[in-house]
Amino acid sequence: MVLCIGFNDVWRQFDLPTIPESGVSPEEYRANLNKMADATKAKMIWMTPYYLEPNKEDAMRKRMDVALTFDADGCLTEAAIANVAVVDAKGALVLPEFKNALVGTVATKAMELAKAFMPVEIRPIPQAELDSVREMMILGTAHECIGVTHFEGRPIGDGKTGPVAHKLRKLIREDLLAGGEAF
Repeated sequence: MVLCIGFNDVWRQFDLPTIPESGVSPEEYRANLNKMADATKAKMIWMTPYYLEPNKEDAMRKRMDVALTFDADGCLTEAAIANVAVVDAKGALVLPEFKNALVGTVATKAMELAKAFMPVEIRPIPQAELDSVREMMILGTAHECIGVTHFEGRPIGDGKTGPVAHKLRKLIREDLLAGGEAF
């Protein structure tokens, strides 16, 4: 079973600020989502739509840039727009198991390139582990490798894009330029 639910009720607090009862808080949304997932025994939770406002000072943008998805066991699956990876507390690049996520070409390339300079693992990443990771990154076609600096309002690592994300972005870009055709 797949449970599909959107964020629209959360965003209504911004669209209709004079009618606060028209929206729900992120905390209430999360509680409702968890209750539905538990009741349905959903194996995967997709949260859509993905929202990205280019104005970094926009109130909605400050609240969230990318949605991360978690399976029924509370393990990270992917970002709403791409694959996701972390550098764990031991210094390994870790990608979630691809049981509940599509394997992306950029994630595959990132694993291949990273093996030259660090351990690489594919394993479950419980949400609680995100509190201790050194880095988090989004891996996808549109942006190659982008560092995630905060999760749930808390900094990832030192709150800045980390050295592995910077290195992988450079290596992925170089690989794409070396193997691709100019147009």
